[in-house]
Amino acid sequence: MNSRILWFTLAAIMLISSCKETGKKNKSEKDSVPKTEAPQDQLKVKVDQLEDSSNAAWKFMIEADDQKIAYTKRLLDEISYTPKYNVVKHAKLMEKCTKLKAKRYDMANFNSEKIDKYDQATDSLLKEVKALVLSTPNVENYPLCSELLNDISALDNDVVMHRVKYDNWAMQFNKILANHNEELKTLGKPYDNLQPKGTFQLEE
Repeated sequence: MNSRILWFTLAAIMLISSCKETGKKNKSEKDSVPKTEAPQDQLKVKVDQLEDSSNAAWKFMIEADDQKIAYTKRLLDEISYTPKYNVVKHAKLMEKCTKLKAKRYDMANFNSEKIDKYDQATDSLLKEVKALVLSTPNVENYPLCSELLNDISALDNDVVMHRVKYDNWAMQFNKILANHNEELKTLGKPYDNLQPKGTFQLEE
């Protein structure tokens, strides 16, 4: 018996067997088929997913930003161990670093003006810190300074990445609210009072 005949034979046997089993299981399968979720339930699930995803992206963004600030302070600490650093400039930058987090926007209330002000303050601080590091004599003898500069740059990129992810989820969330406003009002708390999320980029 060649392979093609064998293949057809096995296929026929399996088909016959499958038909028999189908007859036996037909009733039980009908009974066990899960009920399709109602449109309202699907809407709730979608809203909850977008809420959770946007909150998670925001959390990771803030954690990366916190770490960036912490590393910046650690870098300034490391500079203070060098014998000939600019003491006056160092003190000013340490003060700016300490006050930076208080200037940051929060999820409940932020807009383009607040974002721009915080970003400008952050960028200014990082540029000045980098300039201080590069101008400090014999800084190459303190390799941690270079490592921290690289880590701060990587964390700065992480903040941007998480902002993009947050915006993606938040804009989808806002679209759901706009397209299903009346339906959400009938679902009770908290769905009847959901508010659009702020975003880092302007929505069209």
